[in-house]
Amino acid sequence: TCARSGQDLAGALSSAIQSGDANQIAGVYDWSGMSSSNAYRLMERLDLIARRPLVDVQPMYAGGTNEYGDGVVEFDEQTGEVIARPQRKPRLIGLRVEQTLANGTTPSRTVFGLRRNLGCWWVRL
Repeated sequence: TCARSGQDLAGALSSAIQSGDANQIAGVYDWSGMSSSNAYRLMERLDLIARRPLVDVQPMYAGGTNEYGDGVVEFDEQTGEVIARPQRKPRLIGLRVEQTLANGTTPSRTVFGLRRNLGCWWVRL
């Protein structure tokens, strides 16, 4: 089965990374249009990601939202009243993977873009 929502994709990517198996990460990757040589290079990169301890997978949104997809609201500093509210629904644009290097303390971040194809969500680098 494939990820039918961004939330499903984030969960699948998180599980794949926690497995430590680059092939599982490859299972949620959008390979369309990729040459063989690029695919080999990408698998090497996915293998490095699979070897690092996972801290968190966070969705990334566009359009005036915070990292949780909540609209940013502006307030008048003197009156405390709301000045502006976001008008658009936040749009999921990527997944941010927070990890540590092998030493367990040095942070490492990978940002995956997203692609929807045939009703399924996939990650891209």
